Amino acid sequence: MQLGPYTVLEEIARGGNGAVYRAADPAGRLVALKLLLANESEAGRQRFQAEVQALSRLRHPYVVPILGAGEHERRPWLALEFVDGESLEARLQRGGPLSVEDTVRYVRQLAQALSYVHACGVLHRDLKPDNVLLRGDEALLTDFGLVLDREREGSRLTATGALQGTPGYWAPEQVKGAIHTHGPPTDVYGLGGVLYACLTGQPPAEGRSVVELVLKINDDPTPPRELRPEVPAWLNDLCVRCLARDPAHRPQSADAVASALLLGASASAARARSRAWIAGGVLLALVVGLGWGWSAWRSADRPPPPEPEAEADPPATEPEPQADPPATEPESDPPATEPATDPPPPEPDPQAEPDPQAKPDPQATAKEANRLRNLGFELFNRGRFEAALVPLLRSVELEPNHAQTVGLYGLALDRLDRDEEAIEAYTRAIQIDPDEAPYWHNRAVSLTKLGRHEEALAGYAHALELDPQLAASHRKRAQSLMALGRLDAALADARRAAELAPKHPVAYALQGLILNERGESRAAIAAFDRALALGVAAPEITWVRRLRAENLAKLEAAPR
Repeated sequence: MQLGPYTVLEEIARGGNGAVYRAADPAGRLVALKLLLANESEAGRQRFQAEVQALSRLRHPYVVPILGAGEHERRPWLALEFVDGESLEARLQRGGPLSVEDTVRYVRQLAQALSYVHACGVLHRDLKPDNVLLRGDEALLTDFGLVLDREREGSRLTATGALQGTPGYWAPEQVKGAIHTHGPPTDVYGLGGVLYACLTGQPPAEGRSVVELVLKINDDPTPPRELRPEVPAWLNDLCVRCLARDPAHRPQSADAVASALLLGASASAARARSRAWIAGGVLLALVVGLGWGWSAWRSADRPPPPEPEAEADPPATEPEPQADPPATEPESDPPATEPATDPPPPEPDPQAEPDPQAKPDPQATAKEANRLRNLGFELFNRGRFEAALVPLLRSVELEPNHAQTVGLYGLALDRLDRDEEAIEAYTRAIQIDPDEAPYWHNRAVSLTKLGRHEEALAGYAHALELDPQLAASHRKRAQSLMALGRLDAALADARRAAELAPKHPVAYALQGLILNERGESRAAIAAFDRALALGVAAPEITWVRRLRAENLAKLEAAPR
C-alpha cells in the first residue's frame, strides 16, 4: 500500500480508531504511519487533525516529530519519525519496575518535553507508559491524540462530561469531564502516573472496570516507597505531590518537576560522593586543603553569593515589611555587579539540549559550568530572574554537587515567588553542604512566605546556630513568631536584630509593630520614629506612619 510518498511495509499496531504501520520514504528511510479507520466518527477525525496541527509546531529532542500528513481514500494519515525501540509499557511488562537512575533520567526527559509542549500552547492529556517510546537512554513523548491545542479555536473537541484519557492515569479533573479546568497540572498528574509506573511497575490506580476506576478517583495511591522501600524519600514525595487530587497542590509546571528531578538526583549523587570520601579518608584533606565556605566561594573563579535575604509575606494581623530596604549598611558583602570571568556570550537557548554523545574532559566541563554560573549570576543581579534559571540549571547539570549554584537557583525561584520549588532547591543545597547558614535561612524565608511558620522557626534556629550574627534570621524569625502570636519572643528577636544591624530600619519597624500589638503605644512610637529616621522605605513607610499616628492619637486621647 502506498500512502503519499511512503510505502507501507508492515502493520505494527492496531487500535479502536486506527492502525500504525512501518513504512519507508523514497530514500528508504523508515517512518511510522498512523492511518485513521474508514468508519471513524467526525469527532475522531477532528481529533486526528488537531494532533496533526499540534505536532506540526513541535520540535524537541524528546518529542517524536511529524514528517508529513495527508489523506488516503478520504482517510487521514500522518507520518512520524520511526523510533527503533520499544514503548515504556512494553519495557515495564517485560522487565518490571525500572531502576531509580533510569526512572529519574526518563521522567526528567519527559518533563522537559512537556515543558516545551506547554510553552507552545498544547496539552497532551494522555500521559501513560504506552505513549512513551524508549530509544537507548532517551524517552520520547508520542501520541497526541487527545491534544488540547490552546492556539486553535476549534481544538476543544470533547464535550463537558465526556471522559478522555486512559483509566489508571486519569487526573481527577479529567474524570469530572470539565475541560475548562484542564491545564499544565493535568499533564503533571499524568507525568506523576508515569513516574509511579516506573517505580512500582503498576499504574497509580487499578480496577477491573472503568466504573471501578472512576469510583477510586478520590483514593490516594499507595506511596511508591511503601511498595518499594529503596525508592528515595525525595522521589517518593515528588511522585505523591504530582498525583495530588487537587491540581493546586501539584507542581504547577512540568519544568518544576524537571528541576526537582535534577536537584534531587544531584543531591543524592553528592551524598554518595561524600560517603565515599569519608570512607577513603579524603574529606578531612579536602576541608583543610581547600578551605570550604564563603572564602572558597569568593575565589577567583566563582562569583560571591547575593545577600541571603528575601523578606516574607506579612503576618495576618497587620501589614508587615515584605522586603528590606536597599543598601543601608548591608549585613553581608553585596552581590557583585560584574561576573568573575570575561563577559559571557548571549544567553543560551532554553530549549537547547546537550549532545548526549559528547564527553568533554573534566576541565572543559568545569569551565563551562563556571561560565554558565557567572551568566546566571549576572542575570540575577540585573533582576532577570526567569532568564537566570536557564544557565544556572545547565550549570547544575554539569556540576551537580556545586551547592552555591543550587542555592542561587533557589534564590532566583524565590524572587519569582515560586516558593515550593525554591524550598526544594534550598533543601538540595543543604544536603550537599549542610554547614552554610544562608541555605537554612533562605529555605526558612520561603516557608514563612507559605505560612509554614513552625517549620520556618526550625530553619532560622539552625541558621543562627551556624551564624549567630545573622541579623536577617532574627528579623525573619520575629515575623514568624509574631504570626504565631508569640509576641515576647518576637520582640526579643527584633531587638537582637537591631543590636546586630543598628542602622537597619526594618528591625525597628518590626519592634514598633510588635509593641503596637502589645498595646505599648509610647514604646511603639519611639521604635517607629527610629525606623523613620533611618529611612524606612516603601512599602513599610506607609504602615509605619499610619500606626505611629494611631498610637499618638491613643496617647492624646488618654485621660491625664
